[in-house]
Amino acid sequence: LGDIERNRGQLDAAKARFELKLEIDQKILGLTGENPEALRDLGISLRCLGFVEQSRGQLEAAKARFLRMLE
Repeated sequence: LGDIERNRGQLDAAKARFELKLEIDQKILGLTGENPEALRDLGISLRCLGFVEQSRGQLEAAKARFLRMLE
């Protein structure tokens, strides 16, 4: 849903969806440990949030999301 909202230009709604997904991914990571699937899902959420921030003109926030994705 976040991708659809981002494509429609509804960036605030997209950000909210991706932030919710990020929270879920962080909880799963905490419960399951650092396994490849959980880390991949976390990275995808951070990447999606980075693209939304970039589209909103929030380049420093986007950069922070992308750098966190690499950790």
